[in-house]
Amino acid sequence: MINPNPEPRTNEITEGIDRFFDLYDRGLISLNTLHLLVGGTGSGKTFAARELMIPKLARRGCPLIIYAYPELSIAEPRELMEVAHRIGYEYVNNISDAIDLLELGECVVLDYCDKTVGKPDWKRMIDCVYGAEGRVLFDNGHVGFLADEAHARTSTTPETFLHAKGLSPHTFDAVYMTALKEDLFDRDCPFVFGLTATPNREHTGNIPGSTIKWSFINVRPAPSFTACASVGSAEHYHLPLKRRGQSCDDYLTEHGGSPAIMTNVHKCLENLADRMFSTETDTGHKCAGMLVGSFIGCGYGMDLDEHLPDYVEILARSAERHGIPWNDKMCAILTSAQSGFLDRSGNVCAPIGKNEIDQKVKRFMDAPKHPLRWIFVKSKGTMGINIGRIKHVMIARPFPTKAAAKYADEYGVFHFIESFLQIFGRATRLHPLNGKKFDHDGNYDLTGLLHDLRDNPEMRETLLRLNSIHLVCPDWEMWEKAVEVFQLDHAHPVVTTRNEWTRMVMHRPL
Repeated sequence: MINPNPEPRTNEITEGIDRFFDLYDRGLISLNTLHLLVGGTGSGKTFAARELMIPKLARRGCPLIIYAYPELSIAEPRELMEVAHRIGYEYVNNISDAIDLLELGECVVLDYCDKTVGKPDWKRMIDCVYGAEGRVLFDNGHVGFLADEAHARTSTTPETFLHAKGLSPHTFDAVYMTALKEDLFDRDCPFVFGLTATPNREHTGNIPGSTIKWSFINVRPAPSFTACASVGSAEHYHLPLKRRGQSCDDYLTEHGGSPAIMTNVHKCLENLADRMFSTETDTGHKCAGMLVGSFIGCGYGMDLDEHLPDYVEILARSAERHGIPWNDKMCAILTSAQSGFLDRSGNVCAPIGKNEIDQKVKRFMDAPKHPLRWIFVKSKGTMGINIGRIKHVMIARPFPTKAAAKYADEYGVFHFIESFLQIFGRATRLHPLNGKKFDHDGNYDLTGLLHDLRDNPEMRETLLRLNSIHLVCPDWEMWEKAVEVFQLDHAHPVVTTRNEWTRMVMHRPL
C-alpha cells in the first residue's frame, strides 16, 4: 500500500535539513548564501528535499516554492504535484500561472525547468511576493528556491568552474545566478538551496566576482547497504591514448583503424549484455543497461552513430542466446540529435512519444513488461536518468576533450572523476523487485524488504544480484581511479553488502 505521507529516513541528508531549519528558527543562518544539500546519485536527496524541505518551507510562510532543474529529463511532476496538494498549495509548471495565482493570494509550488530564468516574467513573479502588495498578502513571507543539479548551473564560466568543480563545462543558460543575486539575495531571502551529487571536497571558495557564498547544510552521506546498489564488476577495454598533437588520421593508422580499436569494446559490451540477460532469465526480473557513446569526430574512431548498428546487433544476439526474442522496442536512442526505438540494424524505427520523451523512456525501462531494456545516450547520461533497473553501464566515449584538458587543476585526474561518478551513479538506484515507483513507499531503501525475506536467503541473493552494478570503461588511469572512488563514495562491493545483509536479518528482533 502506498504511504500517502512518506517520510524520508533519518540520515545525513535529513539531519542536515532539520539542522538548517533549527538554525534558521534561532536566527543563526547566513544570508546571501547558496545552501547546498549534497548526496550521491540515488541517495535520496531529491526525495528528502521534496518530501521534507518543501513542507518545512510551507510551514515557515513561503507562499512561492520553486523547484528548478536544468533538464526536462529530471522532472518528476507527479511527485511534486502530490507534495503541493498535501501542503495545501497549488501546483503549476509555468511562470504565468504562478503569477496569476500569487496575485490572488494563493500559495504556489512552481515546477520549473530553469533555462529561461532571468527573463522579465521571473522578476514579476518574485515581485508578487516581495512587492508592496505581496508583503501584505503573504505577511512578509519569503520565496523558497530549490535548484536541483546545482553544480551544473553554478559553473557559468571557466573561472567559476575552477571554484565549483563538478561536471565538466556545460552549456546551460546559467543566468539564474544573476537572478538569485538581484531578485532573492538582495531581498534577504534566506531559503535558497542547491542540490548536488558533487562531493563536498570538490567545492572550494566563492563564486568569482560575486558576493554569493557556498554553504553545505549536510555532510555527504556514506553509501548505504540498503539505499543504493553495490558494485559487482568493473571491466576495462583497451583504448590507446593519442599522443599530444597527433592527428586523428595518424592515430587511427597507427592502431589499425577503427575496427581494430573497437574489437575490445565490442567484446566488453557482449560480456556486459550476457551478464544482464542471464540475470534476467535466472531471476525472472527485467534488467536494463545504458551505453554512453561518443560524439561525431571524437578522434578515437568511436563515434556512436557509426557503431550503433554493431552495438544493437551484439545486444540482440545476446538476448536471443538467453531465450529472449528480439523486439524492435528493446533498444532506444536518446540524444540531442535523435530519439526513438531502434530496429536490429540500429535505425530509428518508431518514436518514443511526441511529448515528455525523457519521462517516457524512464517509465518504459522501469515497467516490468515493456520490452525496452537498453538506452544509448551521448550527453544525457550525466543527469536525469533515474531508472531503477539500470545496473549495467558502459562508457564508449573518451572524455578528455581539448576544452576539458584546458582546466587542469591540483587534483590531477580527480578533476575528471566527478564527471564519471555522475554517470556511474545512474546505476545506484534500487531495483526493489516490483514495478511500482519505489519512493512512494516512503522509506526509499530495502530494509523492510530484507526483513520480510529473513527466512528466504535465496530471494535475498536474487535481490542482491538485481542490485549489483556492472561497469565497463576505458583502461585509462582516470577511469580506473574513478572506479576506485566510486566504490568508496557511492557503493559497496557485493561481498561486503552480502555480509551486511546477513548480519541485519540475523539480528532483527523477533
